[in-house]
Amino acid sequence: MKRYRSSRYDFLFHLLIALALLIGGMVFFKGTAYAATAFNNEGISNDTNTNVANFDGGGYSYSNNALTSAGFASGSTVTVNGARFQWPTVAAGSNDNWQAAGQVIAVSGTGGGTLAFLGSSTNGPSSGTATLTYTDNSNSTFTLAFSDWTLNGGSAQVMAGNSIAATTTYRNSSSGTKSTENTYVFYTSISIAAGKTLASVTLPTTVNQGHLHVFAVAAIAPSTSSSNWTMYNHGLAGSGYNSTETTLNVSNFPNLTKKWATTGTNGMSDQPIVVGNAVYWGSWDGNFHATTITGTNAGQDLWHTNLGVTSDSSCLPPNIGVASTAAYGSIGSTPTIYVGGGGNDSVGGNNVYLYALNANTGAVTWKTVVGSAPSDFAWSSPLLYNGSIYYGMSSFGDCPLTQGRILRINATTGAIQNTFAVAPQGCVGGGIWGTPSIDTATGMLFVSTGTQSSCSGQAGDHSVSLLELNTSNLAYVSSWQLPKNQQISDADFGSVPTLFSGGGKSLVGVANKNGVFYAFDRTNIAAGPVWTQQVATNSGSCPQCDNGSISPAVWDGSTLYVGGGQITINGTVCKGSVNALNPATGAFKWQHCLQSGPVLGSLVGINGVVVATQGSWINGLNMSTGAAIFHYQDTASGATYYSPVCIANGYMFAANLDGSFVAFGL
Repeated sequence: MKRYRSSRYDFLFHLLIALALLIGGMVFFKGTAYAATAFNNEGISNDTNTNVANFDGGGYSYSNNALTSAGFASGSTVTVNGARFQWPTVAAGSNDNWQAAGQVIAVSGTGGGTLAFLGSSTNGPSSGTATLTYTDNSNSTFTLAFSDWTLNGGSAQVMAGNSIAATTTYRNSSSGTKSTENTYVFYTSISIAAGKTLASVTLPTTVNQGHLHVFAVAAIAPSTSSSNWTMYNHGLAGSGYNSTETTLNVSNFPNLTKKWATTGTNGMSDQPIVVGNAVYWGSWDGNFHATTITGTNAGQDLWHTNLGVTSDSSCLPPNIGVASTAAYGSIGSTPTIYVGGGGNDSVGGNNVYLYALNANTGAVTWKTVVGSAPSDFAWSSPLLYNGSIYYGMSSFGDCPLTQGRILRINATTGAIQNTFAVAPQGCVGGGIWGTPSIDTATGMLFVSTGTQSSCSGQAGDHSVSLLELNTSNLAYVSSWQLPKNQQISDADFGSVPTLFSGGGKSLVGVANKNGVFYAFDRTNIAAGPVWTQQVATNSGSCPQCDNGSISPAVWDGSTLYVGGGQITINGTVCKGSVNALNPATGAFKWQHCLQSGPVLGSLVGINGVVVATQGSWINGLNMSTGAAIFHYQDTASGATYYSPVCIANGYMFAANLDGSFVAFGL
């Protein structure tokens, strides 16, 4: 009988929550139906009646008049950082905020979204453990924290994870006077677990000091925009361009500042990806991370999973963990991360794996053996298309060479569906350490291949080539191999083909270590390039030594942007460069000289800005003119950017070989 009554009340509780959420479209409710959700502090007073409210226990309160002037009128809807809050109604003798004491507040939010709070603390800053409860009865805890409402009389800084939502220039006293001391209302947020629906949030029962107050709670739905960056080079076409980034643009990009930083042991070389309020990235210590972007826990890992390390003292570098950029998708309703890993340590067990990880927890859903460690390595990044993962394989560092190949793998089960070998059976070379691109209009896959095979010239040798394969079965369609007279020692294509258009044709282009960018008609790549452009000198086969180019291009729909190593521009010898090209002819529109090193990672583009990493620097350029509008230097010893940045949802993320992982925002 007791169990039945408990279940019935639980059902009625959730039913009333649902009804409360439907009425007026509010994301929280207050009142006397549930004592646990009633406000318990009066912290706002009208200037003509200040003797009742007592926010801080000392007789002081916020001024309703001053808050109204700041845009926070009694009973109004206020929008802060995309969240729509119902600001409390102010009336003498009526409570208007929760002083945290374990209250349960009904909310409604969907997975991948954000739960946001407006509040402050008194005699703080204050923090405590809060709990999110989901409709499946699971829960998770987080730290809810607010800065002091006066910033300790103006002597303190806004704490990490908080931002100022409103400022007033005075506060009211119960004595009837005004105190000319600034007061603040702060904003903070926490991510809602993907794949779940939020039912309630429980405020902290206790706090570390003072009192923590919450005025309003609101849920922000997950973004429907493709401002998320879900795979290497942003999309299947390898454009490197995020056209739907709505926050950052050429006007405000110079205002970016460092918001937080964390570290990845042994450094990083992959491109971060972003979905909602999480950024996903791998580090050379073998760990793959999911890190919170904004809110109280900004810069902290939601989870990290060890995927293995490959070690070989005859290779350089001798030890690398995760170097593969991830791709984001789903298996059923479970958000999923696909990423390469494995190695010859205890985690990898002498295997190279393609992993499918639960994006909420980091748990391994499946892993498929795609190579043998330490000879093979997961340099490439997975491409998710029509229910399959397309993944390239190459050697760890040509020490020794292995047979290059591309695999098609079932994204749900991990079963290998097809394999295409770049070199003939029994031969080595032709490694794929870039990432494929896919023309979704034709279903054709384009991929560039590396080192000349040991069976050069034999039938089935597609090393140092641009390949076209059918995505349905990886059947060979066409190819073009770099002529011998254009090959340098170790003449890899180590880049990603970029799909673009020019002169009325559908084109595909890719840079070679010889410093030449080659553009082909997608309908006939075997005919050879329709144009070429020298974007770096043909001075050797070591890209990190300023030679040639392995940098994937950016296509913004009208101009092609290509990076590379050493080149002479207007008589000046440059260690690296960014070049804007006419897509129809390859002619230079402008060139920008860089002197801190070659551009190794992909260029990245958004709303009038193209970003290049080189040496220890990040450089933002105006797409129209090539003028520099942003720069940042990692001053740590050994700082080198092998990775491209990722720009999504108003943030830019950068990973460095020195182990520094930095988030930039406005």
